[in-house]
Amino acid sequence: MGCKIPKTLRIIGKDYTITTNHKQGSVGECDVFKQEINVDLDYPIQQVHDTLLHEVIHAIDHAMKSKLSEEQVAATATGLYAVFNDNPELLEWFTAKSSKKSKA
Repeated sequence: MGCKIPKTLRIIGKDYTITTNHKQGSVGECDVFKQEINVDLDYPIQQVHDTLLHEVIHAIDHAMKSKLSEEQVAATATGLYAVFNDNPELLEWFTAKSSKKSKA
């Protein structure tokens, strides 16, 4: 991997610890009570990215009480990952510190 996985993520006002312990039978999991996301790094990087995003969506779903199904979480994570991966300038634009007016 080019850059390291973050050690923590702030998700809807809560700090989640990101761990990378291999857990048999699971590529990733989100424990909303411990505020911990675990991702197994023994997979291709695209799978690791998709899995981390998937687990983040579980944390958002819990905080927002959205009651998404596992299929909805998986589809949303994979869809967002594809958009972000295919359009890196989009994430750059989202995170840019600029004036209040957007520039198209």
